[in-house]
Amino acid sequence: MRASTLFALLLAVTCCLIFTQETKAQAIRGSTTIDYDDSSNTITAYSETDTDYELGPYYEGYVELKVYKDGVLIADQYDYDGGTGFSSLTLQFTATPGSTYLARGFHNANSYLYDYDDAYPFRLFYYDSWWFGRFENQGIDQPWYYTFLNNGLQDITRRNQAIKLGATHDSAIAVVPDGKVHWITAKVYEQTVEFDDNLRIVEINLAGNSHVSGICTNSEIFTLVVKFQLPDAAISLSEARSSVRGLNQGPDADTNNHDWFVNGAAFQNVNLSDKPKIGEMHISLFRRRTSGPNDAPSLAVTVTGDYQSSTFSGHSNVKILCP
Repeated sequence: MRASTLFALLLAVTCCLIFTQETKAQAIRGSTTIDYDDSSNTITAYSETDTDYELGPYYEGYVELKVYKDGVLIADQYDYDGGTGFSSLTLQFTATPGSTYLARGFHNANSYLYDYDDAYPFRLFYYDSWWFGRFENQGIDQPWYYTFLNNGLQDITRRNQAIKLGATHDSAIAVVPDGKVHWITAKVYEQTVEFDDNLRIVEINLAGNSHVSGICTNSEIFTLVVKFQLPDAAISLSEARSSVRGLNQGPDADTNNHDWFVNGAAFQNVNLSDKPKIGEMHISLFRRRTSGPNDAPSLAVTVTGDYQSSTFSGHSNVKILCP
């Protein structure tokens, strides 16, 4: 009685795209991809190895997928095709804003032997019909064969360790946007000033504003419009969790020093369907005194919203000066 099974696989790398790289060798395919879905704030890594029907009876595919976040390994899994000709892995993670994710696929050739022979010389020879063994850098230029012995007394199935017949890697990268609220401009009537986005501050000097007299000496109620850009993964804004700290708002508001009394604030002109995602906060306020210097001219503006499975906040400082 005689039985044998020999499985092996080898892949060779061919890069196709920056975010999708594919490996190919005779009748064998493999690929590794990684994607960022901003609608769900999810990272999905995928790697596969597959063989055609000719290789199926003789070779078993193997795939291993490692995922790194900012250079640190966060996942490592592997799979065999079990003779089906296809093995794959899919890993998912909640994305961290500003992080870089690397997916590295590993494809190698493993040979598993299950054999016996009850006739002299109690040994069988098995050939690497597709010559995958030559990729082990051992100078092999003809098919490799395997041999082992039966003890001659009974039918025995013997299994050796996996023999690697070659290996290769492929990889792909996904970069998650930084997740920050970027502050664009602050506007009072016709006067528009750009933010220093790095410092998240802006200063509006009303000396040249056409409404300077009404605002600074007559306690005219006016609207401050703060324009901002939301993270790409943002799905909503929350007025209840956003704030403007003025004379009557905020837990640390100083009623004796704040120059500006905030009546209220609301979001307007918010676009969450396109990119970049732009919005405005319209703040109604007036000056609490009609003369004298600016004692505390700054307003602390906070914008808060939601991702699919987490939240974000952005903070800025708007200083309004009367002459």
